[in-house]
Amino acid sequence: LFLNTKTQKPQPGKSPEDAAKRARDQIKADLTVLGVKKVDMLMLRDSPDCDTMRAQWKVMEEALRGGKTRSIGVINYCEKSL
Repeated sequence: LFLNTKTQKPQPGKSPEDAAKRARDQIKADLTVLGVKKVDMLMLRDSPDCDTMRAQWKVMEEALRGGKTRSIGVINYCEKSL
């Protein structure tokens, strides 16, 4: 069994800081709902705003360093976005 979860798509017009807080809160909530201390992978969804993606990615890196996930990745990105 490989357990993963993904961030919610950022709301349009929200600041990168708001998107980062939402991602941080979601990770915590997901772990609680799933009843686990960590997942195998957290995935970042695409966003039209690069600053928002960077802010959320940093949150995912924090989760990785904090032992809340074994790996991080992306989902729904086109090659150009990467």
